[in-house]
Amino acid sequence: MIDELSKTIKAQLYERVGSPLFSSFAISWACWNYKFILVIISSMGAVEKLNYINTHLFNTPLDYLLNGTLLPTVTALLIIYVYPIPARHVYEYHRKKQQELKKLQHKIDGETVITKEEKWEIIESAERQKNDYESRIEKLIQDNNLLKNRLAHIEQNTPPTSRTEIQKDETTPPFTNDELKILNIIANSTDDGTSITNIIQMTQIGRMYVEHYVRKLEDLNLITRSLDKSHIPKYRLSEKGIEILIAAREGRLNKDHSSDHQVKSVSAIKPVGF
Repeated sequence: MIDELSKTIKAQLYERVGSPLFSSFAISWACWNYKFILVIISSMGAVEKLNYINTHLFNTPLDYLLNGTLLPTVTALLIIYVYPIPARHVYEYHRKKQQELKKLQHKIDGETVITKEEKWEIIESAERQKNDYESRIEKLIQDNNLLKNRLAHIEQNTPPTSRTEIQKDETTPPFTNDELKILNIIANSTDDGTSITNIIQMTQIGRMYVEHYVRKLEDLNLITRSLDKSHIPKYRLSEKGIEILIAAREGRLNKDHSSDHQVKSVSAIKPVGF
């Protein structure tokens, strides 16, 4: 009961204090009776304060009426009804000047011309990016040519009898077109090898199938796995994998005719050029 009464009183006080009339009257009353407030907060004794107030501040009923009620009320009404009128015009003028300053700023920013130093910095930055791209492309071309030469060298040095053995070896499992495609992608990668993610992006046959094919090729010792600096597995073609890829190009490899992914053409399996 006491808690509810206390909450009700606090709510009423908050409502009165938040009222524009009450706040305006309180400010006005404090301005008209500032001497009264100074006497109250001074170090004078209580009896001395009362005597001073009755003698110098409110010594007549007219002082109580004017300074206590009438003048603060008039000032409060002026604050409520008159003050907003010039305040509105001042606010409109202030906002208008702010908008004009913003328009002027946008106009100046749009007409700003870069200096010669900034121009040369932009040109040098573009040249550096161009040179970097050209060097990267040149390195990729060199890696691709090196791989082509390596495949050609192994093909030239492979005896015809051993090539025939690859075809006649009954233990050589059949390969699907997707598996040969993965071997071809790994063969055309850089010396550091290629990752599962790169193979998925180039084959577009799904992560599950790619991981299955890669495990199969790794079990057959056709590819080797190593970790790069970021501990990401990278796959490279082994010597046996290179021989299998060459045999597939020459049409000497057993093919899985029962698979849904049949090997189409030998000419389709070749290093990717630029």
